Amino acid sequence: RTAFLRVFLRFLRLANMAPMKRPSSTPAGAPSKKKAVDPITAKCDSIAAALRQADEGVIPATALEMLVPIIHQTLSVPKDKRHEFQLKSIDLLEKSLADIKTSLEATAEAKKATVEGALAERVARKEAAATAATAIADLQEKCKASEEAVKIAKEAAATATKAMKDAEKALKQATTELQSSTKKKEELTKCVEAIEVYEKSVPDASTAETKASLKLLTKIGKQWEVEAALLDTAMKAFKKEVSARPEFDVLATGQFREFFAKKLTEVTADVEAKDAAMKTAEVATATTKEVKTTADEAVKVATA
Repeated sequence: RTAFLRVFLRFLRLANMAPMKRPSSTPAGAPSKKKAVDPITAKCDSIAAALRQADEGVIPATALEMLVPIIHQTLSVPKDKRHEFQLKSIDLLEKSLADIKTSLEATAEAKKATVEGALAERVARKEAAATAATAIADLQEKCKASEEAVKIAKEAAATATKAMKDAEKALKQATTELQSSTKKKEELTKCVEAIEVYEKSVPDASTAETKASLKLLTKIGKQWEVEAALLDTAMKAFKKEVSARPEFDVLATGQFREFFAKKLTEVTADVEAKDAAMKTAEVATATTKEVKTTADEAVKVATA
């Protein structure tokens, strides 16, 4: 969305360049008259204020920097004078204000049960959402596209395509990292389970399953840089009868288990974090695809 907004802003600046005014005839040093507040400007300011109240998670700072100028450059133009991309900017403002409304309502509901005085905040947020909804009612109409609009629309489509590819690349990387952490978690889980069994009984080294298990313990122990002495003592202790294991062996196997249990806890947290990162990447990918679709449609409209 941010990249698409940047292109829109550039177009709007070109389309709304005001003609140069003649110098003021007021004599130097003469007191200036107080200018009356333009009602349209005031309404645009109220919408800008509503956008600035949005949390970073709802509207990123970079997007906000481009949305605010669009408000004045679009709403200050009469409806019958607005062009195609000003209407597109209105759609973007409507979606952003709708996101703000949803965020405000959700925040108010969440704080109601835990924060004293949340009711007043909820009312304030609903009023802000109502103001945004009122502003959205004024954002309509279509305008004709110029040759410059066609050029900008194509640039927007190219930018949206690049953003989509970058998002897909990030998603692929997040997926790979999650798979890697998940594999580590599975291996550590098997190690902890095997150690707990071997602490209570002597493993049957004649079976393929036991051989694979002992081999995995040694492999993972080295990968996670278990002290060589601890690893060697624990592996030798597992081959002894439980009743014949001296206290030192019991302590060693216990430390061996605790080491892997700690690592399993760390890796489990890492898996959860990477799973969340992958879901975020999925949302970003879906969003960039939506922006690209919008940009492609804008090109079709502009070239029609």
